[in-house]
Amino acid sequence: MYQEAEKHHVSYIADGHSFRTEGIQPIRWAYVDGLYISSIHKKYGRRPMKTFPNLWYRDFVRWVDQYGIKRVRPLYYVPYIKSEAKEYLNTKYGWKQYGGHPCENEYTAFNYTYFLPQKLGIDERVNEYSALIRVKQMQKEVVQQMLQTPIVYSQEPVDKVKNYLEIDDDTFRKIMEQPIKTYRDFPTYKSQFETDEPFWREMYKIGRVPKSFYLKYCSKTFM
Repeated sequence: MYQEAEKHHVSYIADGHSFRTEGIQPIRWAYVDGLYISSIHKKYGRRPMKTFPNLWYRDFVRWVDQYGIKRVRPLYYVPYIKSEAKEYLNTKYGWKQYGGHPCENEYTAFNYTYFLPQKLGIDERVNEYSALIRVKQMQKEVVQQMLQTPIVYSQEPVDKVKNYLEIDDDTFRKIMEQPIKTYRDFPTYKSQFETDEPFWREMYKIGRVPKSFYLKYCSKTFM
């Protein structure tokens, strides 16, 4: 998005994230940066990332500082009620639930319904439901009961991901059985973000990066 914004001289990037209904993921669940991706690829990748638009630190600084590109999250500033939004989309456009958030496509469905809970023991419903409880859009007692039901996954997305990545059943099984690693096991920009905290604090104050980004990436204590 930053590359396209620079290319077309666009100053704003609209982001659909809502902390009220999605929450903010713990950093140990979903840390990602350009160096981290490159480090993993260097160790495990088989093909060059010639066309992969990785987000390198120097480019990120240039886009938010020199070009002044801002990330805007409109849903942070309105009383967004998820159930009402679903009803509106259903009534006006015939929208149907596709299996839950965030299962917008087969890969995210694989990731959130199979890989994260089966491999890492991460239940994304906890994050989402906790946010909805905080804004009184769900009841804690109801959520506790819902979380007793295991996450249901479809085998079809799992098979399609294995086929797309050219991973046979035996290799996939070995991946799932390997010890769990986190971003702390690979080179990342995390220490760089922490060192440059004053710069990113200023970028947050003038609206160049979201507050959630600043807190997660630049704090040494954010979990």
